[in-house]
Amino acid sequence: MLNLRELNLRLSPASRYALAVGIFLAALLLRFWMFPPESGFQFITFYPAMVAVFYFCGIGPGALVAVLSSIAGYLFFTLPFWTLTPTKEEMIAMGIFLFSAYLIGWIVHQLQIHAQHSQDLFEKSFTGMVAIDPGTGRVMQANHIAQEMWGYDAEEFLTKTIADITYFEDLQESNQRNELLAQGMVENLRFEKRYLRKDGSFFWGESCVSMTKNDSGKVDQFIGNTIDISERKKIDHALLIENEKNRALLRNASDGIHILDGDGKYHRGQ
Repeated sequence: MLNLRELNLRLSPASRYALAVGIFLAALLLRFWMFPPESGFQFITFYPAMVAVFYFCGIGPGALVAVLSSIAGYLFFTLPFWTLTPTKEEMIAMGIFLFSAYLIGWIVHQLQIHAQHSQDLFEKSFTGMVAIDPGTGRVMQANHIAQEMWGYDAEEFLTKTIADITYFEDLQESNQRNELLAQGMVENLRFEKRYLRKDGSFFWGESCVSMTKNDSGKVDQFIGNTIDISERKKIDHALLIENEKNRALLRNASDGIHILDGDGKYHRGQ
């Protein structure tokens, strides 16, 4: 998934405008190559260029490309060429194009807001979240909590599969659960299993995994939320051992033993 916030932080404002102009020039050259200037398809290559610029570079560079595209469409691809005396019809056509550019910019901006909101929910989650490719089992994305839990950085995580981060004794059962999700037989699962860290140690995790589908209805990714329950497992194990000791003591005692509850009432005897 493309993180637009990181992309915009890496590109300076001048770089975004330079990239926008480069995309515009590529669209202009493509228009000359695809159709004769007099063919009438003035803006056919400029629409996708505007979408790309609005998406990758932002509103300002997108508006610049919209203006440049409208001027280029009029000067180079509208008869008579190289004139600055547009007719009423040509002014209307340019106005429609610029209004279309505004709509494109607004729609792309709303999509960016939605995508960034989803990205923020993923990154700022209090649980370890990973996105998995259901076909290959490869990790597509992992938030910072997951990186801390498993010990991998973001780039290392992208080289791992679900099998790489699962404790080997739990791998077969894990594959069976993933197959149920991949086939769409269940929409989500909740389970406990052991996970393998980068340093070779393991931890117990409680996970809730759901799947998402694309427009064609095919499962396109698993989204997993995991919390580390290793301490809880240690406490449960210690309580189990203590209970076994108490039961053994009751079974083997030669004297009568009575167990009272917290209120002093008789609970059990041997």
